Amino acid sequence: MKNPTKFFFLPILLAFLFCSLPFSAANDEVEHIIPLFAGSKVRFDRRIGYEELPIIIDNSSFEIFWGTIRRSFLIIPEGRSPLEVIRNYEQAITNSGGHIIFKSRAAQEINIEGHEFKDLFTMTRLGQNDYAYWRFPENAKEYLAGKIKMASTDVYVVVAAGYCDNRNIYELITLIDEPMEIVFDTFIDSP
Repeated sequence: MKNPTKFFFLPILLAFLFCSLPFSAANDEVEHIIPLFAGSKVRFDRRIGYEELPIIIDNSSFEIFWGTIRRSFLIIPEGRSPLEVIRNYEQAITNSGGHIIFKSRAAQEINIEGHEFKDLFTMTRLGQNDYAYWRFPENAKEYLAGKIKMASTDVYVVVAAGYCDNRNIYELITLIDEPMEIVFDTFIDSP
């Protein structure tokens, strides 16, 4: 008789190898709700899931929005500026039928209720700030927040751009405004 353990572990090994293959950057770009700035290089792309995000709505206030969040940190192509990136996204939002909520060319000057820009940009419900690139919020100069009305939901787009680590960089955040899916498990004995 042949070794039955070989037949048991082979499918598990193949499934593990298939699931651990990296996805290509081209596939990630297709999944973005709003196109990436042409020529940008993705440094990291984090699909955070359902969480809260503070969005600056003017120089003196921000609002907390809940939804499915994706944060991408990108390197701006050589010879392009943070302002070009912001204007590109501003145009992409308005061309998609959306509107600009707030824009600032001096992000570091924003201080709302004792919260500096860098704190607002990295704030999460759990008090963690590991979602943003560790030094970037302190170097962001440009900030843009917009809203796009989709068929069944709203999408908030937040972009911050600046100079950090000897290069121009930006962070793109999208939040799909959708209710949290709640699943209740019951342990009631059936008769």
